[in-house]
Amino acid sequence: MTTTVEGRERYPVNVRYKRELRDDPDRLKRVLIPTPSGAQIPLGQIADLVITQGPPSIADEAGALAGLVSVAVSGRDLRGYVEDAQRAVRQRITLPAGLLVAVDGPAV
Repeated sequence: MTTTVEGRERYPVNVRYKRELRDDPDRLKRVLIPTPSGAQIPLGQIADLVITQGPPSIADEAGALAGLVSVAVSGRDLRGYVEDAQRAVRQRITLPAGLLVAVDGPAV
């Protein structure tokens, strides 16, 4: 919607409506928005609304955005699974120089 400036930092400001409105674009287009003059106009008159798929959640670690992956492990211990996953990442994935991957533990 806008960006707030705090010193040298800039943060996006987003508006999130209730799920029942977000799940129905036609209903969301009819939400009334107040104007500076006090009039109420439907959101659909001032915005193009599109539905896109995004991450189910956004998290941060020490102030930096982080993508989180949940794993349901069945029939084996979690530590062994994580060690196998770390080994697979090291063997199969070539990362750009300087990029670190953390898999439920220290960066690999």
